[in-house]
Amino acid sequence: MCSLERAVPKVVVIDSDTAVSQHIDRLFGNTFTVIPYTRAALASDFVRDQKPDVVVLSLDLSTIDPLELVDLLSVGSTSAPIVAMSANPVADLVVAAMHRGASDVIRSPCPDRELRRAVMRALVRTVGPISPNLPYPVPSIVGMSPLITRLRSDIQRIAGASAPVVVTGESGVGKELVATALHELSPRVNCRLVARNCGAIPDALFEAEMFGTERGAFTDARSRPGAFELADGGTLFLDEIGELSLASQVKLLRAIESGVFYRVGGVSPQRSSARLVVATNRDLSKEVANRAFRSDLYYRINVLPLNVPPLRDRSEDIPLLVRHFQSLLARTERLSVMPTFSHDAITRLSSCEWPGNTRELKNVVWRSMLLASGPRITAADLRFDDRVGGIESSTELPVVAAVPTAVSPHR
Repeated sequence: MCSLERAVPKVVVIDSDTAVSQHIDRLFGNTFTVIPYTRAALASDFVRDQKPDVVVLSLDLSTIDPLELVDLLSVGSTSAPIVAMSANPVADLVVAAMHRGASDVIRSPCPDRELRRAVMRALVRTVGPISPNLPYPVPSIVGMSPLITRLRSDIQRIAGASAPVVVTGESGVGKELVATALHELSPRVNCRLVARNCGAIPDALFEAEMFGTERGAFTDARSRPGAFELADGGTLFLDEIGELSLASQVKLLRAIESGVFYRVGGVSPQRSSARLVVATNRDLSKEVANRAFRSDLYYRINVLPLNVPPLRDRSEDIPLLVRHFQSLLARTERLSVMPTFSHDAITRLSSCEWPGNTRELKNVVWRSMLLASGPRITAADLRFDDRVGGIESSTELPVVAAVPTAVSPHR
């Protein structure tokens, strides 16, 4: 069976009082390396040298503005997720800390369970799951809205199962992120997640792509495994399954039902224990009614359905998504200075319909940041796609939801 070796995760705790770092050290035992640091004014250089997987930072520091320190720690290619703690985490402080780069803001002191979950949420963003049995939430799905909270709960509930999953939702909502979360939170995490886009596979190559080929099966054919073999023990993610022709659907159904398949040109039966996760932006039940999708395949795969809501139905998540996409771009482009979005810019972004969903929002955030002429992006500075983006909603949408004690965006 496949395995994955990882170094012991490193957590740097920045606080004038070492009691917090000692508590974290006791809480996680030998699982992590916990390094206390009390010299807040030099903390950014220390973190840069240590390259931790997570930073736990007190927002109650008196020798330096802790929000400025959040700014310094959240920029650069080596930035680590920041779990901020405060004895008085009022809403304004929470929003400011998260806007500047903190991934979580929690009360200090807090219950052990809450502290453990906050650190685990941050760790999953950098090193992946530490153990498939730990009850941490889903970091790759950003948001605090009821719809996203319910989706994360459903993902956690079914991640450990082996039954097929059908992920539905409009284009751009993040269906592949859901498939990734299902894999990373499952006991299959040490094996491969193999993804294939069914819409990009011609009928003539479907069997070769899914089941592999033997040398000499056709001109220039080499012996190679297909997606089912590569995903053995792990997860096979088939995106846009609704694009498969009826002929390819028959071949897929046969392999799923029997658990046996043959490489093209092969005579030896092959088996795969991969879990099947499929995604589509189509209504497969309507496709079945229209005879465009086989009913037997539909009922075989539609065991555990998950629907990813469109962005227009969870506009309260947009401020967190903007912050997340900012951090992604800062790491990708190694930005030394990360432009911030003004309140009116966030309000404008939150009032749009977003037909392209989170994918379109990400493009607008990145485009606006890369073309920004200054350190602050206002509503007038937003760079929409003139053809489809920036469509204002006809109804007034909430901008920022009430901020709880602990907040968690994703990877």
